[in-house]
Amino acid sequence: MDSFVIEGGRPLEGTVTVEGVKNVILPMMCAALMADEGVTVINEVPVLKDIGVLQKLIGQLGAESLYDPAKRTLTIDSRKADKTVAPYELVKQMRASFSLPGRFSGVSVSFIFPCRAGAPSVTDRSTFT
Repeated sequence: MDSFVIEGGRPLEGTVTVEGVKNVILPMMCAALMADEGVTVINEVPVLKDIGVLQKLIGQLGAESLYDPAKRTLTIDSRKADKTVAPYELVKQMRASFSLPGRFSGVSVSFIFPCRAGAPSVTDRSTFT
């Protein structure tokens, strides 16, 4: 485990803001699609490409999302989400799209990433029912 060694003789003062972690935020965003009531609010969302791409992808599925950079908050309203095909142009930009199937049956998501052994880990287009 990494550690910080502080030498000095004076007490530390101040505050530290802990950012959200991309690999935690992305599944939370996908899970928000499962809600059919209310809105989901995710705090401490960093500004990262994958998060922006997934936000667009969620919008393509019919849900509404709003990022407030001042508050670092992402609000997702999935009550109007009614699309079942995730557009390839967005999906190909990130592996986290594998987490998209939620409350819908028959969701179709394209995959382009192979496993490390070289063989495809999933088919080019998978349908989840």
